[in-house]
Amino acid sequence: LSSSVSDRLSISANLGGFNDGSLGKIIYIYTGAIGLSLNDELSTFIEVYGNFSSAISPIHNFDGGFTYLLNDELQLDLSAGKSVRAVSTSWFISSGISIRFSNI
Repeated sequence: LSSSVSDRLSISANLGGFNDGSLGKIIYIYTGAIGLSLNDELSTFIEVYGNFSSAISPIHNFDGGFTYLLNDELQLDLSAGKSVRAVSTSWFISSGISIRFSNI
């Protein structure tokens, strides 16, 4: 699910699942995010995401970061966040690159 609240603000959510063959159980996944365009190239976001199942301990994370659109086919991102589990918590930093293959 995704919705543009305004020209600069958007919200999105996702709910899904997959069958883990080794556990024989369905693991459910979720995300929820709010994004804000700062200009045509730079955006910022915050999100929560994780998974849960009767077979494993749930994993919940939150993070925030920035995306930078280099051109219509190439985007860079940088984020930092925290994993929150019942037994421990940990901080993380992540970066990535997204490529759109428009001729496929």
